[in-house]
Amino acid sequence: MGISLPINAAETILLKGILLNVHVCFNTILSSSKRSIGTARAKENSQKEYIYVPSNRKNIKIILNKVLYVESVKDYVTVHLIGSKLTIKSGISAFEKLLDDRFIRIHRSFLVNRDKVTAFTKNDIEIGEIEIPIGEYYKESALSKLK
Repeated sequence: MGISLPINAAETILLKGILLNVHVCFNTILSSSKRSIGTARAKENSQKEYIYVPSNRKNIKIILNKVLYVESVKDYVTVHLIGSKLTIKSGISAFEKLLDDRFIRIHRSFLVNRDKVTAFTKNDIEIGEIEIPIGEYYKESALSKLK
């Protein structure tokens, strides 16, 4: 049982305008949200196929699917690939910035390719026969990314 109020033509036009405006605003916000979510998912899912790194006065192409892990010793990183390895004059933090989110920092001296991890415990990660320790500082973050 509703209350009925007499509305003249001018009030009817005004109400229709307000409702139309609310409808347009809602649809604009909704479509904008969908675009934002789609863009975030695209960024999340995008993975680089390769990177170029300077080595011996050349730019060497590294196919990221072939990287098992990255090891740092002082000012150099050794990129351990399937069947080979490559040493580059770079700090591990600078090299980490070149990589996408499939690479996880597990220790101050190690990055691992999450796709190549064959087993892990709370203290170490295995990639095939290779056992790599998980540093205490990186433990919580690394384990959450692996699960």
